[in-house]
Amino acid sequence: MTRYGSDLRRLAAYVREPANWRDPLLAAIGGYSAALAAWSASHSAGLAAFLLRNELPLDARRALVGWLLAGAIAGLVLWAVLRLRAARRVPAGAAVGRDPRDLGRGAVPPAPDTVRDAGASPAPRGGRWPAMGLILTLILAAGYAAFMVALSLARHDAYLTNAFDMGIHDQALYNVLHSGYMRTTLYGPYAIDYIGDHFSPTLFLLVPFYALRQDATTLLVLQSLFLAAGAVPLFLLARLKTRSEGLALALVAAYLLHPALHGTNLDDFHQIALVVVFLLAAFYFLELGRDAPFLLALALALMVKEEVALTVVAIGAYAFLAKGRRTLGASLVVGGLIYFALVIGWVMPMLGGTPQIDKRFGGFMAEGTDGAAGVAWTLISNPVYTVVHIFGNPDKVRYLLQMLLPLALVPFLAPASAWMVALPALAIVTLTTEPAQYDIAYHYSAHLLPALFYLAVLGLARLKRSPSARMAAVAPMLVVAILVAATGMSYLYGRLLPRAGAAWPQRDAHDLVVDGFVAQVPREASVSTLGGIAPHLTARKTIYLFPDVADAEYLLLDTDLGANYWPYEGLKARDQSIASMLPHVTSGEFGLVRSEDGVYLFRRGHDAAGNEAAVRGMLSTRYEAEEMRSDFDAPAAPDAGASGGLARLVTPAQRREDGKAALVYGPYTDLQPGNYRASYVMKAEGTPEDAVVATVDVFSHTDGYPRAVQEVRGGDWQTPGTWQSFSLDFNTSGQVLRDVELRVIYGGAGDLWLDRVELEYLGP
Repeated sequence: MTRYGSDLRRLAAYVREPANWRDPLLAAIGGYSAALAAWSASHSAGLAAFLLRNELPLDARRALVGWLLAGAIAGLVLWAVLRLRAARRVPAGAAVGRDPRDLGRGAVPPAPDTVRDAGASPAPRGGRWPAMGLILTLILAAGYAAFMVALSLARHDAYLTNAFDMGIHDQALYNVLHSGYMRTTLYGPYAIDYIGDHFSPTLFLLVPFYALRQDATTLLVLQSLFLAAGAVPLFLLARLKTRSEGLALALVAAYLLHPALHGTNLDDFHQIALVVVFLLAAFYFLELGRDAPFLLALALALMVKEEVALTVVAIGAYAFLAKGRRTLGASLVVGGLIYFALVIGWVMPMLGGTPQIDKRFGGFMAEGTDGAAGVAWTLISNPVYTVVHIFGNPDKVRYLLQMLLPLALVPFLAPASAWMVALPALAIVTLTTEPAQYDIAYHYSAHLLPALFYLAVLGLARLKRSPSARMAAVAPMLVVAILVAATGMSYLYGRLLPRAGAAWPQRDAHDLVVDGFVAQVPREASVSTLGGIAPHLTARKTIYLFPDVADAEYLLLDTDLGANYWPYEGLKARDQSIASMLPHVTSGEFGLVRSEDGVYLFRRGHDAAGNEAAVRGMLSTRYEAEEMRSDFDAPAAPDAGASGGLARLVTPAQRREDGKAALVYGPYTDLQPGNYRASYVMKAEGTPEDAVVATVDVFSHTDGYPRAVQEVRGGDWQTPGTWQSFSLDFNTSGQVLRDVELRVIYGGAGDLWLDRVELEYLGP
């Protein structure tokens, strides 16, 4: 027993060293894999459904997990037995402590990464201008910030920002100043504390800056500045590890050119954008060996959003396993897990929020499970489905390439252990079933970007340290490779150096009209409005996102075809929004204050004398022909006499062999009950008087036949070659007509132009 006790003590001493964990980990994985293979062989009937679609009852899945855990334990036990037997074969008095596999005294050399990272890498030789690289970084970052600030503000001025999430953050910070907490009323008819929806204490740091100018534009400016600032710790980190200002500047350029950074910057405002500079600073101070600023940067990152706690755990595990920082790493792992559990399980629910795990990962969760546990069930029990879920989705594969190609795939040169820091962010964007989360046009990549650039730095540093002179000589070539890759990807997908040119948002006449209405709503008043207008009105205590009205004093509504009607989406967004507007107007609850160009301002209790005219305006629409669907592929034709200077044109030479002849069709609108007039503004040339030039109709898919129809012949024009309106009156028969089309069917005789189709509501 004494001998066995001594062997077990030596084994315990051996496995206490994280550098020795690889072999037992591989043994556990081997046992796990063998158990999964054995289970699969005995369940061949439903195996395909399980592996490819994750279909397995929860009871059977519990049994499978038991098999897998038993297999992993068996693998560990087998490894331990073999190691003990190998240790007994060591001759008495043999040298010990040099081979990591030796159990003689439990002594092992430090982990390879620990040796390399025990101290900071020497700074590059300074030369005459030691600060030139940093100065160039600041210049590049300032240029990026200036461009993105201007572009972000132009988007906002053109009403391209949204209530979710631009308006939410604006109102939350406004109410920190005026109500004492992050009060927001855009989620529904009742106020909530925003920090319960996303636990983001770091937002309080922005309040002093927001107080200087209480407006959504302040957040857009701050977001651009924070993202640009990430270039500084990235440069310092890269210079520290590679001892090359050229490589450091190449990574800075790749960062500022990265399409995912642009997507984050231009996706309204999101607090997760702040994490980029904090995590890059944390990585820099970790490599520098400065614990106090490292922990400060990591604390700031931790408080940006609840899921960043998982990245803190991963960084702690990396520090513990790969860098030899036992106390620091273990503290971060334990602290990060406790923080995550408390925030998700107690703080957010207490504040009335939810982490929305089911919404974001519902399609990945095991059957009969929910929350984080549901994700864990699938990860543990079905690794094959996890791979299929990620790499079987072409959009996710494309996303991963878009993230890595601007870095010329350099992150793959980093030590395998370093990829731990990227795993939480990678899991969030690849395990999700929400397409926006693996799209570089949105903000979700912000969490992943710092880890990828950190891996790129470590990969380049590893290459520079290579004992092979040939490999080390490749490093300068990587400067060119990274710059070419970053520039090319920015050209294809980014907003800097884009192939389509700088698509600068332009304000139109309608935007100017909306500006006037926005200015007319008193700042202290409560208001309900549409998703695109909301961010221009959220610097107030109470604002609702229509159709929520609650106790709003004002309704500011827009019926323009191009308006943002969110939360209504899709083809029927405008129809559904207008249907929700009508009861508030027809009841007299709100009275019309002002209307212009399809924009309406109502006030609760105001004189309703103008409401009847407002209803007629809301239900009347003008459709420009060049914006409608057509069976003919020819582009819109310039015409000085047409509204907007464009019209649809079809000639006999364009007749289709398949018989399709709709010059325009659609828009598949829903019409509220009442009387209407559809007017088609057309002109024709080269048409015989008795020939059918066009057939115009109002086709109702509710009925399955036209409500009104008319053949238009060449002789129906009072003056050939001039614009003339042809009208059809019809009634909905007291019902809502679904999917109504206003069609112009080309008859084949002569040249036919269509300028517009006007739909006018005549009354009940």
